[in-house]
Amino acid sequence: MVLKYCKFIGTLLLLWGAAVCAGLASASEKPVLLSDSGQVELWHYPNVDNGVSRVKLMLAIDRPAPPTIAQSLIEQFYFTLMTEQLKALGHQASGASMSYGISPNGVVFSGHSDTLPALLELVLDEMPKPRFTRDMFDRLMQATESDLRNLRKVPPTRGLTMSLQQFLDADDYSVMERLAALRRVTLEDVLAAPGWLFGEAKLQMLAAGNITEAQAREFAGRIVETLGVTGTERKLQRGMRVVRVDRSESPHDVLLADLEHEDTAVLRYYQGRDVSLGEQAVLGFLGPMLDQSYFNALRTDRQLGGIVQATAHQFERTPGLIFVVQSPTADAAEIEAATDAFLPSFRERLAEMRSADFEPLKQGMLDLLQELPKTRDQKIAAFWRDLRLGYPEFDFVAKTAVAVKSVTLEDVRDAYQAIVFDEPRAVSVIAPGALGGVEGTIENAQAYREGKDVIVRQ
Repeated sequence: MVLKYCKFIGTLLLLWGAAVCAGLASASEKPVLLSDSGQVELWHYPNVDNGVSRVKLMLAIDRPAPPTIAQSLIEQFYFTLMTEQLKALGHQASGASMSYGISPNGVVFSGHSDTLPALLELVLDEMPKPRFTRDMFDRLMQATESDLRNLRKVPPTRGLTMSLQQFLDADDYSVMERLAALRRVTLEDVLAAPGWLFGEAKLQMLAAGNITEAQAREFAGRIVETLGVTGTERKLQRGMRVVRVDRSESPHDVLLADLEHEDTAVLRYYQGRDVSLGEQAVLGFLGPMLDQSYFNALRTDRQLGGIVQATAHQFERTPGLIFVVQSPTADAAEIEAATDAFLPSFRERLAEMRSADFEPLKQGMLDLLQELPKTRDQKIAAFWRDLRLGYPEFDFVAKTAVAVKSVTLEDVRDAYQAIVFDEPRAVSVIAPGALGGVEGTIENAQAYREGKDVIVRQ
């Protein structure tokens, strides 16, 4: 029981983005919004732990529209090659106990307060001035094409999860679409990238540590000026736009995944009813409760798979349930039938469960949620996560705790009944393997997504 309980807690922490690291900060410990213009949203958190004078700058670049397939590849090339261009500087910074990281997800600087400004200047001066050579570009082009083609060779369970994410992401593209677009990307495109990457964009920035308000404003101004951020008054897109899966008729839709593997692999996905913290909490309880039962039914009792898992999973804020089986001996039809047989049997188990068995699980989760962060970096990372998730009051953990506390066993039963039986929004992603014998009803993800409702962060 202890092992199952720990696994339950671990699943919830993973589902909610390692929420245990966030703690429950008091009002006086929260970052303060210094300014919010069309160019930059600047947050400041002055803090010095144990007399260590360190500063951390965290920066995200948000644009009002998702990138086209060509832009996404050019962006990937730009940041990869810029990291290579700055390699020597990175080694020098590491030797001086400083660091930085640049990627499409954002830019991070960390170091002592007296030396970090110099590092910031050096990196900023380089970023708008790419000096990528033809050789650098060609090597990255070959590596990227190889990586895309090798996606068909990843382990089946990973490949199915990637296929599901691509299916649910309203702005994602298939491997074949990326390969076709890749051949049209030129070195000149990548060299010109800073103009549109940093142009009509808005920066979200957290300046934390041994840094004054005036210094934070100065850093933000310098970043905006050097990168050429013109800003935008248009509504920004932050996070994935998640496709709302159609309500399923029996049998539900099937998307075939093109993977090179002998085993059969099947992933069944049920999308949650809404994106509320309450729904996330309820499914967070359901995931680990399902996992052991599903494993026992399909692996231990029926011996259908080498890998049998059930879990709760979130795409952006959209929760759902996922059932995964990889088998060298059972075909997809047999696995799907076994899952269909399991689902009502688990409903019966939920009906027999007592509240006295459920309450200790809830209390254990609440205890963990209220643990304080152990380090300064954990606290800053939690603040940044809250900002990126859209919780500017830095109350993600507090609200999560309220949602967890309010969940009852009856809520869990009702959610399972609604999501799996009454109004299922289900789809299976299947890699037939050597046994074959399965047909898909979804020709391709892009065609399915056209005209569908999209869940966006408000």
